[in-house]
Parts: sequence; C-alpha cells; structure tokens
Amino acid sequence: MRRLPLSRALVGALLLLAASFVGGASAQPRGRRAPEWIPISGTSWSYAVPADWQNVQPPPSSQPSTMIVSTVTAPGTARGRFPNVTLVVEPFNQGDARMYGRAALQMVGQVATILTSQDTMAGNTPAFDIQARWPNNQPPTHALQRIAVSRGMAHILTCSDTVEAYPQSAATCQRMMDTFRVR
Repeated sequence: MRRLPLSRALVGALLLLAASFVGGASAQPRGRRAPEWIPISGTSWSYAVPADWQNVQPPPSSQPSTMIVSTVTAPGTARGRFPNVTLVVEPFNQGDARMYGRAALQMVGQVATILTSQDTMAGNTPAFDIQARWPNNQPPTHALQRIAVSRGMAHILTCSDTVEAYPQSAATCQRMMDTFRVR
C-alpha cells in the first residue's frame, strides 16, 4: 500500500490542542435559551459556532506547512476549555478527503480509539468524518472531525469535549460539522 504524505503534525497538533485547553470553558448552562449561531470564516472555508463562544489563540503548529487557523471554545467554567472547535489546514494534493481520511485513520488509530468513520459532505465538497476517543489526553477527550480537500489543501475541522461531557455536546459538534464549507 502506498503511504500518503499525511502530516504527523495533524495528530500532534490535535494532542497539543487538547492539552492546551485545560483551564476555562464549558457548555451552555441549563435553563438558558439556546444561543444564536455566528459564522467563522477564512478565504477558503467557513463554519458556524454558538454566538457566546470565544475565539482563542491557537497553539503553534509543530510543522511549518500545517496551520491551525481557527480555535473557538465555549464560555468559561471550571472544567477546562471544552467543548472546543479547531480548524487545521495543510497541503494535500495526492487525492480527495476519503484518501486523506483513510490515511488519518491509520495514524489516529495508533493513539486513539476510532468509533466511526464515514464519507459525508462539507457543503458541496466531498468530505470524510472520523469520530474517536483520545484516552491518553488530559483530560481524556472525544472528538468529531470532518475532513475536506480542495485545491491541494486538506481542511480538518475538529470539535471535541471531555469524554464524560461529550454526550451533552454531541448535537452542538454535529451542527458545527453541518455548517462546515470548503471552497
């Protein structure tokens, strides 16, 4: 099987990202009205988040060609900056989202438990979803990723929360994935 030049930085960036979020956010408190959603966008991508979520400075990438271009977290409480959503962009000109996703499954499967993987769409762009639990993160996390490839760039949108809290965040994470567009 041919090995694709998938960035090991992606797995490293996700581990670094999860570790960097210990210290300040949570989901919407019960009894409040659901927040409005606002767009987050760049020149080739967009997605939406609840209006009360906060932009945070992304951690630096461990590889120059990989860019962590957007990081947004829920408003602060004592359980860390979870849930959160991050967009990573890196060069990938050797196939589509499925090819990138299949290669990512091999790498992610070495450090996380893969729960699901499937073909999907990011707007009109073919995409690939991976859902996994990262038991060695502190705290252990559950992540949903949507991968889309366009114009030689892979766009990886990741929504994560602690393993314990993910059931309450799953619908929010899925909605973010459903708003993800790549041009």
